[in-house]
Amino acid sequence: MARREYRTTFRCAEPGCSEVQFYVHSTRADESAAYRRQRERPFKCSRHRDPDKNLRPGNERTVSVLVATRLHDLPKLFWVPAGAATGSGIVFGAGCFNAHADDFPEGTRLVVTAEIQPPPAEAVAPPDR
Repeated sequence: MARREYRTTFRCAEPGCSEVQFYVHSTRADESAAYRRQRERPFKCSRHRDPDKNLRPGNERTVSVLVATRLHDLPKLFWVPAGAATGSGIVFGAGCFNAHADDFPEGTRLVVTAEIQPPPAEAVAPPDR
């Protein structure tokens, strides 16, 4: 006999947003825990979870700085955001770079900039009606 699945759907907590997140749970306990987490910390979609990092009209540029740092007396380095206690040994982005922290001296700063550059207004075709 197939095991039963318990499904939950949560809508973004930001008023007017229609983004949803779907989950499949294997037990009622997992399903209950998901509802409990939703009450404590309502789901917010990627547009609303960290709006300053979301590129959009009016916010076309964002910069992240990571520092090669030794954590917890481990022999390797990690890329760590300022003020954070955890990081990753390798970071990569949009298929355009990979950076292994161990390839650089401790204290090296990795500055990643993402910028939206819309086409000139005259190059934008009007929408079909």
